[in-house]
Parts: sequence; structure tokens; C-alpha cells
Amino acid sequence: VAVRAEDLRFALDEITRANAADGGAFAGRLDLSHVGAFGHSLGGAIAVQLAAALAEAPAAESPKGVIVEGTFTSIRDMFGTFKWGWLPISMLITERFDSLSTVPRIKAPLLVVHGSDDSLVPSRFGRLLYERATAAKRFLLIEGGTHTTTSWRGAEQYRAALREFFGLG
Repeated sequence: VAVRAEDLRFALDEITRANAADGGAFAGRLDLSHVGAFGHSLGGAIAVQLAAALAEAPAAESPKGVIVEGTFTSIRDMFGTFKWGWLPISMLITERFDSLSTVPRIKAPLLVVHGSDDSLVPSRFGRLLYERATAAKRFLLIEGGTHTTTSWRGAEQYRAALREFFGLG
């Protein structure tokens, strides 16, 4: 099942509607002024799409920050890292998730996190996303972090980055 930026936008709209409705599920209990976008791996590509799509939205609707962890530059680049990446299948790829060309449209602060030992998504992809971004940005390389262990292996660094970059914690 593919999740796309449109799906996330729909979910955000529904949460906003429910928060505004008297007697609704949230009924004004959520402070939506601090909503950001977070994504890991493929989710990071979706977060990039969503943040870029909402970059021109009114301030109340746009993300206040974006965090991507272990995220790739595009499906094509990702495919090229596999041992059979030489196969000419690009015409079969229907969703390109081209974060490298999309990330410059993001206006919210961007934190790019990657593990140095990520054997699935090379950390150079995270570095490329960071370099291409034009908004306020920070790159955090977690030494020894893999595709699945970066967040807990670098928990202290992560917390410090959230505190310093986004003023959280």
C-alpha cells in the first residue's frame, strides 16, 4: 500500500476539522501550531513531498519543521545501489519520490538525520538532500547508526538537535 503526500494532507485536514468541531474527537484540545513532518526511509520521501506541497500554504497549515531520517534522494538512485541496479527498469517505476529535486521547495526548517553505518540507504543520500535544501537546515550523522538503529543509537544527539534547532525539549 503506497502512502502519498495527498494521503497525509487528507489526514491533516481531517485532524484540523475534528479539532475545530464542537464535541468532535479532539474538540480544540490539539495545538496545531506545532505540527511538523517526520519520515523515516520511504516515509522521509513522503514527508519531503508533503512539506514541499504545503510550502505555499497559509502559516497555520504549513509544517513548522521537517525531520527526515535514513531517507534517499530518489527511487532511481536507491535502485542503483542494489547489485542488480544496472537493469533498465526506470520505465517501470511509477512513483519516483524524487526528493532531491523536491527538497529545495521546502520552506520549513529541515533536520536530516542519517546513520553512518546505514547499509540500506547510504548516508551520502542524506548529505545530498541536506546540501540541496534551501531552508534553514541541519545535518546530523549518527556514528554507528544503521537503517533501523539510528534514532536510539543517537538519542542524545537527536534530543540536542531537536532542542537547538527546533526549540523543543
